[in-house]
Amino acid sequence: MVDLLNEKKENLVEETNNFEPMKDNGSLKRHFKGKKINESLKIIIVLGLIAMVASIMLAVVNFYTKIDENQQILDEIGSLYSSEISTTVDVSSISNYLGTEIKAYYIADDGANIIVAKANKGDKVCYNATGITIIVIIKEGLIEKVVSFSHSETPGLGERALREEYLNQYEGINTDLIFIPEGDFISTPEFNYFNPSVITGATYSSNGVSLAVKAAVKAYRSRGN
Repeated sequence: MVDLLNEKKENLVEETNNFEPMKDNGSLKRHFKGKKINESLKIIIVLGLIAMVASIMLAVVNFYTKIDENQQILDEIGSLYSSEISTTVDVSSISNYLGTEIKAYYIADDGANIIVAKANKGDKVCYNATGITIIVIIKEGLIEKVVSFSHSETPGLGERALREEYLNQYEGINTDLIFIPEGDFISTPEFNYFNPSVITGATYSSNGVSLAVKAAVKAYRSRGN
């Protein structure tokens, strides 16, 4: 009987020693809060890694699939003009005219000046934000050809100002007859200057083409031509 009591006493002491008091509410809150923070950090890290991998993949795809615009321009010129290009003009030295930029400037073996000019969207100029880029070929002071290179003007409307039948009006025009005012290019030119037609319903696109041609002619003149 004594042995049985001693055994129960020993078991009771052991259970008492193994008993862990329940954490108070503050400790439990801190525990679960810390757990949530850790989970949030894990999610942020995972999302960050996914974004980084996606960026790297996109950069790699871009690197191998991007089209070289300069090569596109040269390919287009090659299909337009038979004479080989002999000189590439540094366009950084050419000042931009109003809302335009000279994308490229080449001199062909036969002396023709091949200028790629872009008119950017502005007040009553170009309908689409991507602007209008054209190729202007000038030889011995005459405009030989004006060709659309790239644009995003509205199909069937503004796009009509980029068609061959409209651009042909510039062929054979002496560059001296291209009126380039110091102010707004829409200003009425003097009577003896060339006045390009404007397509009804495509005024902005027509103005964009006119401005790009003026930019090309201005670049041509800046080289002492």
